[in-house]
Amino acid sequence: MAKDPPEDGPNLPAPLRYGGKVIHDRDEMVSLTDMWRAAGSPAEKRPADWLSQVATKEFVSHVEATLDAGQGGIQTSKGGRGIGGNTFAHWQIGLAYAKYLSHEFHIWANTAVRERMEEVRSTARLPSPGNPTDPATILQVIQHLQSQVVAQGGRLIALDRIEASEGSRCITDIAKLLGMRPTDLFRFMSARRWIYRRPGTDTWLAYQDKQDAGLMEHEPFRFTSRDGTPRVRMNALVTPRGLVRLAGLLGKDVQEVPAHG
Repeated sequence: MAKDPPEDGPNLPAPLRYGGKVIHDRDEMVSLTDMWRAAGSPAEKRPADWLSQVATKEFVSHVEATLDAGQGGIQTSKGGRGIGGNTFAHWQIGLAYAKYLSHEFHIWANTAVRERMEEVRSTARLPSPGNPTDPATILQVIQHLQSQVVAQGGRLIALDRIEASEGSRCITDIAKLLGMRPTDLFRFMSARRWIYRRPGTDTWLAYQDKQDAGLMEHEPFRFTSRDGTPRVRMNALVTPRGLVRLAGLLGKDVQEVPAHG
């Protein structure tokens, strides 16, 4: 049986996993073959079958039209003797395939795959390594890293200061700090499963895993209803750590957080 190459390393992020199965990704591509296997290997929903559909071809063409010149949306490799091939696709195509596979898998992929791709885009790419023993190559890498430190140094100091600050804030205030419209931030946080609404209500609540991670918390808000009845509802607040995480996901800078007062 063929073995996959090592997945973990000192400079590599942990691989995506679903149901105990690894889903490989590289640059902004994700393996449709791995997604199919992780979703239970449904015989009627193989990547090749889905990619052959007219609607899929139209969608792939649309995605490819938005990519850089020479960059394809689909990359298929043939396996050797006794080894199956693998089909990689741009992550936007991968999310469409996830929706085709199952609702449950799509919900997972819509968060996990998106966040991985956001990490990929926000990570500075090193120059081509060339010969790792060549002094010129080593100097090039060092100079690149130094430039990244200078460029990111001020931002990292600011984010560290924010994360160490005290006081959570409502989502509307967080949107102002991030320089975006509150409606856009609410939509972003809902799509990333940070917040949700119970049916029949207009109150946003934080998902439990975001509370457990120290990214969000709740604060009781006491008010009087129209009939004079005292009521209490829970307001979802973003913690300083949550603000830093959102800034990273959105690629936003937060220069200063005013003190509560």
